[in-house]
Formats: sequence, structure tokens, C-alpha cells
Amino acid sequence: MFYPKLYLFLTQFGDRQGILVNEETEITIEGFPRSANTFAVNAFRLAQNRSVNIAHHKHSISQIFMSYRLGIPLLVLIRKPEDAIISFIIREALISIPKAFKYWISFHNHIWQYRNSYILANFEEIVNNHGTIITKINDKF
Repeated sequence: MFYPKLYLFLTQFGDRQGILVNEETEITIEGFPRSANTFAVNAFRLAQNRSVNIAHHKHSISQIFMSYRLGIPLLVLIRKPEDAIISFIIREALISIPKAFKYWISFHNHIWQYRNSYILANFEEIVNNHGTIITKINDKF
């Protein structure tokens, strides 16, 4: 069982401005670590003609759940498990392959139930054709 409100409350301390989802969030961009999260956030910002309040980089089911509950547009990023996991364990050397794999599966299993409330973009689409993703976001939301 997870407690998204408790998680978001506890993670707000020491958090960078604008990363946690809240009532002022205009879009949430989340994915498993190493799934082009930074690229997606920066590409989205560059495509805007004004500053946009984006919740991002928590790699948390709670961010997705709260965005769903608050009706906030949501972009979920996905990368092939072997690519995401290898990149993740290279960056986080203390994480084992089995633990990283369980985290990848758990993350995606939990967010599946909200699949009708977000746009799903794969790694290749994010880095090669971000304009298409923005069009999908605009069409849905």
C-alpha cells in the first residue's frame, strides 16, 4: 500500500521549487529514472512561450496518482527495461540489477491503472520527436 499524500508531504522538505505536484502544477512529467526525464522537461519548457509550472523528477507513483486526482495533464515516460535498468545501475552503483528490475516493474504496474489519464511517450519518441508528444498532450488536455 502506498500513501501518496504522506509521501508528497514528507518529500516537500528540502525539495526544489516546482518539482512536487500541487494545485498550481500545470503539467506533470514523470517516469522511471533514466527514461529521458530531464530531456523531456527541458524540451517541454523550450517549446513554451512562457514559464510553466512542471512537477517532475520524483520518479514516484505518488506524483502520478496526485496528478490524476487533481486533473493535471500528465506525461509518463517509458524506456525499454534493459536500457533503463542498465543506465540506472550505472548511475546508482549501490542498486542491484534485481532490485532495479523490481522497481521498474513495480513503477509500471502501479501506474497502469491510470493509463487513460496520461500520455505515454517512449524514450525514442522523447529524444527524436518531442513535437509529436506536445501535440498529443494538447489534443488530450
